[in-house]
Amino acid sequence: MSTCEHVTVMGFGPACSGDVGKRYYPGNFGGGKGLWHHYSEELALLIRASELGMKAIIPPEARMRITAKTLTVALPTCVNREQARRLD
Repeated sequence: MSTCEHVTVMGFGPACSGDVGKRYYPGNFGGGKGLWHHYSEELALLIRASELGMKAIIPPEARMRITAKTLTVALPTCVNREQARRLD
């Protein structure tokens, strides 16, 4: 986001089954209780930035390093975008 004016993000989000991390990790680890990365929160922030603009998620002190004017989050059709954008 510090190089290009337009950024498209692909590959984030849960598997079609709803399991977080299942698309990234094989076997029982994906979506398991040992999953430490906050993929859901990261996806929600990216979706908010795509809808509301980069300033919605980038703190003022970091904005000078961001070149991107627009962000597009490409999700599979099986992922509910409205649900994915929630931070709960």
